[in-house]
Amino acid sequence: MMRISSIRRRWPFILLVFIFFWLIFTFSNFNGIDNQIPSESERQELSNIEINSNINKEDVKFNGAELEVEGNKVESADINKEDEDRAVEHGDPFDFVNSDENIVKIPIQDSKVNPRILELANEERWGLDKVPEVNLSELAVINGPGEEERHKKGFRDYVFNALLSDKIGPRRKIPDTRNQLCKDQVYGEVLPSASIIICYFNELPSVLIRMVNSIIDRTQKELVTEVLLVNDCSDSDKDAEPEVKAYAEKNWPKSKIKFLRTDKNEGLIRAKMFGASQSTGEVLVFLDSHCEVNENWLPPLLDRIKESPSK
Repeated sequence: MMRISSIRRRWPFILLVFIFFWLIFTFSNFNGIDNQIPSESERQELSNIEINSNINKEDVKFNGAELEVEGNKVESADINKEDEDRAVEHGDPFDFVNSDENIVKIPIQDSKVNPRILELANEERWGLDKVPEVNLSELAVINGPGEEERHKKGFRDYVFNALLSDKIGPRRKIPDTRNQLCKDQVYGEVLPSASIIICYFNELPSVLIRMVNSIIDRTQKELVTEVLLVNDCSDSDKDAEPEVKAYAEKNWPKSKIKFLRTDKNEGLIRAKMFGASQSTGEVLVFLDSHCEVNENWLPPLLDRIKESPSK
C-alpha cells in the first residue's frame, strides 16, 4: 500500500518530465523544417541566376526559321527567302531596344504565306473551325407563292421538306446528343482507318452535301481513308451528282471525297457491294445519304473493331 501511495504522489512529476522531453523533440523538428526553407537572401540569389545557364547549345525553331544558340543569345540563321517550297516567307527581323546580354533575343518576324502553298492547303483542308447555327423555326416559314410551290414540289419529288433542307444550307450545328458517360470515354490512340461508303439514288443535293460536311466537321481526318459517294444510276431529272460535284470542286479535298456510279440501278445492297469493291480503307463504314453524324461518332466503332477484329 505504501508503494502504491508513493507512485501516486510522484505521477505529476513523471508527467512533467514527459511533457518536457516532448516539447524538446517538437521544437527540434520545427528547427529542421526552418533550415530547409531558403531565406529571403537565398531566394533573391536564386532569382538572379543568369538565363544563359538554362540554354542548351542546340538548334531552336521559331516561326519556321532555324535559330542558332551562341552563348546566351539566340540569333536568326540565314533564311532562303527565294525558296518557293517553304510555306512561309520571312521578312527582316525587327531590332530590339533592350540590349541586356542576359536576355534571350528572338526576332519578331513578319510572315507572308506563299500563294502556291496556300492553294494546296485550301485544297486539302478538312472541316471548319466554326459551324453555323441554324434556326429551323424561322427557316420553316414559307414566304410567298414561289416558296409555296417549291415546298409542294419538294414533297412530291422527295417525300420530305426539300425547301427547308435547301434553306438550311450545306452545314449546320446540331445538338451533341451523347450521354455524359460517352463523352468521358477514352479510346485507343492508334485506330484503323475507314472507308465511308454512302449510296444514294435520286437524292436531294443539299441533303447529300450536308451529310458529307457533317463527316468532315465531326471526324478526325486521320481516321478517314476516303468517303465514297456511290450514285446508283439516279434518274436524269433527279441526279444530285452534277450539283454535288460542283460544290466539291470548291469545298472538299479531292484526295478524300470520291465519286462512283453504277452502270444501272443495282439496288441498295448491290450498290454497297460495288462501293466496297472500290474501297481501300482498313474498315468499311456504310451510312445513309440523308443523315448527319454527331461528335466523335467514329472512334467508338473503330475501337471495338480493333479490340475484336473477327466479331
